[in-house]
Amino acid sequence: MTLTDLQRHSISAVRKLQSFLRKKSVDAFFVADMANVRYLTTFSGTSGSCLVFPDSSYFLTDFRYKVQAAEQVRSCEVIIYAGDVFEFMKKKFFGRNGSRRTRVALENTIPVGLYDKVVSLLSGCEISKADEVVEKLAAVKSKAEVERIRKACWISASALDIILQEDWVGKTEIEISSTIEFNQKILGASKESFDTIVASGGRGARRQFLQQRVDHRPGYRAVFVDVAMQSSSQGLVLSC
Repeated sequence: MTLTDLQRHSISAVRKLQSFLRKKSVDAFFVADMANVRYLTTFSGTSGSCLVFPDSSYFLTDFRYKVQAAEQVRSCEVIIYAGDVFEFMKKKFFGRNGSRRTRVALENTIPVGLYDKVVSLLSGCEISKADEVVEKLAAVKSKAEVERIRKACWISASALDIILQEDWVGKTEIEISSTIEFNQKILGASKESFDTIVASGGRGARRQFLQQRVDHRPGYRAVFVDVAMQSSSQGLVLSC
């Protein structure tokens, strides 16, 4: 089966993570942050997680994503589960309560309630939180990532350039921002990184901006625009 460059990248990323686990003597690492899951698998759905061991890796999701996961994920064995993911992990991978010699690491972004649940379910394991493990791996960009960063920058700049050729006077901020977002998607963006900000006059001085329908008037020469988009071609999310 032919792999895309990003699927090959995800395989390499998982191997680097496994090397890290062996170096730190960690027996299992659970990844639930969807940005990190996508980085490790190229999976672009909204529900899934990874359980990575030093010598194996698994992508866990439910029946809704069975077809999508089969098409996108190559770096991990895909497992379709039903019910609670932590209950499933306990039965599938850790036995009744887990071994006290098993060191399981969780992302430090996991909510307190879920962390407490894992500690309770895997009472026999040594549970800890790991700080930005996948994020540090992702800090070093591959050739595939660099190319997509360039594409994301081009899309964002081109979408803005198109509307800069138009007359903004008399248009509302929402009209202009919506046009920019439309242009981004036509050029290849998947979605905005955040709501596009267009603010005229003194409203442009607001760092946290609540968009309203305010008309531009000829006297307002300065217009503040803050725009960013995400390009998720073949699974990898890059913002610009």
